[in-house]
Amino acid sequence: MTVSSAQPSLVRVFIVEDDHAVREALSLLVDSLGWPCSAFSNGERFLQIARPCFKDVLILDLDLPGIKGTDIAKTLKMRGESPSIYLISGLRHAAFEAGVAQIEPIAAFRKPLNTSDLFNTVVANHPPTL
Repeated sequence: MTVSSAQPSLVRVFIVEDDHAVREALSLLVDSLGWPCSAFSNGERFLQIARPCFKDVLILDLDLPGIKGTDIAKTLKMRGESPSIYLISGLRHAAFEAGVAQIEPIAAFRKPLNTSDLFNTVVANHPPTL
């Protein structure tokens, strides 16, 4: 896991993950935390529909069919949309590290995911507003 500095409180969580079981499990966990959540099975659909802001969280799979996670991050940056990105991936070490270096996420996690680590990191970086 790689972690950077804290970000503001979150508004919404977006999940872009092609594996149905992983996407559904993450969505259920986000819902259980009471956060608004939208999940997408591919980057194309996410980029068509979602308009994340800087207070949003994007849980992004690096290795997606079609448009890759690195291209999604690049497109968001070009649009001026800058959610806090939490990268997840099952790619091998070199490809994973290259993706992390290119995207510069808040944190990056290898699959199989430890969802407790992922969500504890999100909460630590996006504390609830009082």
